[in-house]
Amino acid sequence: MGNVIAKLSTRHEAIMLWLLENPDQPMRACAQQFNVTPSWLSQLIHSDLFRERLAAKFHALYEAGPLTTHQRLSALADQAIERVSEHMDTSPDPFYATIVADMALRRLGYGARPIGTQINIQQNNALASPEAIERANLVMVQVRQAVPGIAPTDDTQADSPPTKK
Repeated sequence: MGNVIAKLSTRHEAIMLWLLENPDQPMRACAQQFNVTPSWLSQLIHSDLFRERLAAKFHALYEAGPLTTHQRLSALADQAIERVSEHMDTSPDPFYATIVADMALRRLGYGARPIGTQINIQQNNALASPEAIERANLVMVQVRQAVPGIAPTDDTQADSPPTKK
């Protein structure tokens, strides 16, 4: 049994229209649109009166033409979620709740990655000898001397090559 709401307001009707116009949007987007909390929205859309009125509006809108595949799959998913929700309320089996929670969280993108998921990590290492580093330092000093306006980037003087320690 859904939540009990005695009367639907114009705000409730606007939420219904938004849901019908945006079947592919998540409920949190609807809650943000109407500046309500997701839990309040959930209580509203699961009330018997709201569901009856929403179903009537849905059938009135879509009787004229065939539903798209997306609309049909969305309606099918809504029915499946509703059945699972009803079963969750009546099932004393904690294992069932664990399975449903795991499935829902994975579909929302939470949880561990499946086994076999490959994560590519690239590490580039550059090795240079002390002689190569000294040659590079000498080239940098020469460039600084040749091009006016280039300031030294560290403690070394621009007019003298680094000395060995």
